[in-house]
Amino acid sequence: MVPRGPLDLLPLSITTSKHGKAADFVMSLQDIHQTVRTHLE
Repeated sequence: MVPRGPLDLLPLSITTSKHGKAADFVMSLQDIHQTVRTHLE
């Protein structure tokens, strides 16, 4: 992956914790994005 900006160069913290509902929301958005990407192709 080619970084698009300076923030893309920062490593992600491994100790980052997410609230359960937030993690579920992120997963649902990723599923939606994948579905849209597949339909567009």
